[in-house]
Amino acid sequence: MRDGLIAQGAEPWYAEMNAEMTLAIRMGVSFTPSNDILFLLGRAPRSIETYTADHKASWR
Repeated sequence: MRDGLIAQGAEPWYAEMNAEMTLAIRMGVSFTPSNDILFLLGRAPRSIETYTADHKASWR
């Protein structure tokens, strides 16, 4: 991930920070689920898979 970001023009410090944050989230040590979406929108949050499937046509 880090190398891919750098290849796309990201600064090395940013690529490293982004890669470390992503790893921490994947490992479950940096993310605490909240009820913010429920509170703000009045509905349960959707998964990223559901969101992308729902909006697939707008990304073409």
